[in-house]
Amino acid sequence: MLRPLFFIVMALTTGARGASPAPTQAAAGANQFQVTGIAVQRTEAPADEYFGRYRLSSLSVRNAIYDMTIEGNSPLALPLQAERIEAVRSALVEWADKYPRDPWLPSSMVKFSALLYAKQEPSYDPTAMALLSYLQWQYPQTWYARYAQDALADFEMLPNIDLFAGPGNGQLASVRASALPMPASRRHH
Repeated sequence: MLRPLFFIVMALTTGARGASPAPTQAAAGANQFQVTGIAVQRTEAPADEYFGRYRLSSLSVRNAIYDMTIEGNSPLALPLQAERIEAVRSALVEWADKYPRDPWLPSSMVKFSALLYAKQEPSYDPTAMALLSYLQWQYPQTWYARYAQDALADFEMLPNIDLFAGPGNGQLASVRASALPMPASRRHH
């Protein structure tokens, strides 16, 4: 009984302080108030809104990332995951465009970029780098921006093969012999 009474008292005191009586025909002794307000803008994507070419919801995106992370980085899993990776990529872009302040978005981007980096597939690197750059730009003073900076530093911008140490004419090539050692300052996860 205390809780409904509290809300009634709060409504009456708020109404008496800030709202003006509505210009209506009221019965004697009854107060009527008109409540006005600004529409609240949604920051979270609704669960029934679908994004991208494959029409995934925000929950579907997170589930697909989780499932592919569990499946691992086997070369046998990659062909089966290619279509889901494209579906998540297209959905994340549209999701970020429509709901940039969704609290689930940055963690989904971090997990998806980590998934793409773990695949060690050069065709996925531009997508992972774009997501990480977006995190740095959209969330500059957060943990996500610091993570993105560290993850971007791990990407190799050039192949680790010395092209000038190749074989001469008539010699067989050995990629292992021409590979450069990894720099000691690089961090690996």
